[in-house]
Amino acid sequence: MTDSACPSCGAPATLASRYCGDCGTELVVQCATCDATWPLGQQFCGACGMNLDEVGTRDVEERKVVTALFADLVSSTELAARLDPRS
Repeated sequence: MTDSACPSCGAPATLASRYCGDCGTELVVQCATCDATWPLGQQFCGACGMNLDEVGTRDVEERKVVTALFADLVSSTELAARLDPRS
């Protein structure tokens, strides 16, 4: 049973298909608010009511790995006072 067509190649696709069987194009859209997935062509999210045309407008968080080193040196205050802070 064919419910729709792939937007990239026009091949027939069912609503249950997540990817096109001919070209591999994703056939679903993900809601930017609740992360639910819905078939292409649906205007509003069935879970939260968000306009699916606004997909991709949510800011994406980027996480970075950070390494911090803390060291306690004996007499470090006196050493810092003697050294030039620009060197």
